Formats: sequence, structure tokens, C-alpha cells
Amino acid sequence: LGTRLELDRAMEAFGADPARDVWDRRQAPGDWLDSQGFVGRGATEKRLYDPRLRAYDCVLIGTHGIIDNDHPLFSYLAFTAPEPALAGEQAPTDGPCDDDGCLTLGEAFGLQMDARVVTLSACQTGLGRNTRGEGIVGLTMAMLYSGARAVTVSLWSVDDAGTARLIGGCHRNLGQGMPPADAFRASQLKMLGDAREAYEADPGAEAAAAANPYLWAPFVVAGEW
Repeated sequence: LGTRLELDRAMEAFGADPARDVWDRRQAPGDWLDSQGFVGRGATEKRLYDPRLRAYDCVLIGTHGIIDNDHPLFSYLAFTAPEPALAGEQAPTDGPCDDDGCLTLGEAFGLQMDARVVTLSACQTGLGRNTRGEGIVGLTMAMLYSGARAVTVSLWSVDDAGTARLIGGCHRNLGQGMPPADAFRASQLKMLGDAREAYEADPGAEAAAAANPYLWAPFVVAGEW
């Protein structure tokens, strides 16, 4: 779900064809594929409530995230606005979510996940409010509560191109059976190795910048890693 570059890299890592297997229309296909992606008008909030999602081992949510550290319950992930709202009509409110295009923290606690790992690749998705007796109240807690066995989140604003490389490499490793933390570590080391080779071949500021931790170190894994 979400931004196209990251989604394409992740789906290619599982051997899928993004041109064929990514759905950009609101009406979902009758049968979901082994690797199914949704972008644009297809990336709606209600997709996360579809019971078919529970069949997927790895879930990538690459939408924009708005994090409110002072009032964490107001934090949300942004999805495509429903078509009735775009047309100036009232959006439907039946079902487990109001499908207003904003998955709030409270709504995220109501999801029913069964994924080995859920990756929230938006900016700062790992932040939240440190609450006595609870720990960090944020999207990480909500996804673990919803049933995800591990959650990968970011600690700062991420670079799109760097994140796409990191996410693609991680999902390639996940597809080979690596645990989530090992999969991300291997992808990070690959990015660092590539940066070193580029610098040795052509030393310069651009090659040196590729090794900046800003590009390869924004994500952490929580849960069963």
C-alpha cells in the first residue's frame, strides 16, 4: 500500500510484476494475488480491514504519516480520500472504520493483522509519547496490538530513494526466510557496501554522502525480531 517506488521494489523482491500486480483503482480485484499492491485510488483505509490481508506474511504501508507526540491518539496514517468525499458527498460510516482516508492510532488498535512483519515506511512512524506504565504509545504499539508479530518503523524523516533501496533489499531477504531484524541489517550492510565501492571507484562528495546513516539507518524493528 502507498508510495509507488517503495512498493515496486518490495514486490519485485518477491518476484511480482508491479505493472501487473499493483492495483490503482478503488474497486479491488475479486481475487488477491500472492503479492498484491495498492496505490493511488486503490490505497484506501478500508483495505486494511479486508480479511484477505491476514493471509499475507509481509505488509508494507508506505503512506504519509502524521505523528502527534503530545496527543498520540491523534496520530494517523494518510490514505486515499474516499470518492464520495471528493465529490462533496458524505462518506459512508458503516463498518469498522469511517474510511475518511486517515487511519488514526485508535483505529489502528482495531485492526486484525497476522503478518510476520508490518513495515511502516512513512517518516517518524516509530515516534510516540512515553507514558508511564505503557511505554511508547504510538503506531508501533498499535500494530503489535493488532496482531503483527514484528513492526518496522522509522525514527526520522526518510529519503525516498534511499528508503526504496532499503525496503527492496529487506523484502528480498524476508522472502528468503530471514527474520525481520536480520533482513534489515543485511539490507543496510548491502547499502553501505555499495557506497564504499562507489567511493573507491570515484571518490567524491556524492559517493561519500551515500554512506550517511540518514539514508540507511532510519528504521528499527520491534516485536519478534
